[in-house]
Amino acid sequence: MTYYGRIRVYEASTGTGTIAPEHGGAVISFQQLARSGSSGALLVSERYSYEINNSHPDLRAINLRRAPDLDQIRKEQARNQRG
Repeated sequence: MTYYGRIRVYEASTGTGTIAPEHGGAVISFQQLARSGSSGALLVSERYSYEINNSHPDLRAINLRRAPDLDQIRKEQARNQRG
């Protein structure tokens, strides 16, 4: 299942950080090695999609991918509806 959240903390030197789920709940740890898609540094406060690795003793976010910002999507939809 895919979830969405925003990066709260990212430590580039270790490739680790935390992501806050969009719909509340505890922050979830991740390692950049668990990131899928394009390379490069993760951006704090940006929206990402992720999955949960339940096989780890603690919840871990895996397959992080940058996701579109909801506010931007809503603005575009409103603009398209107006014609």
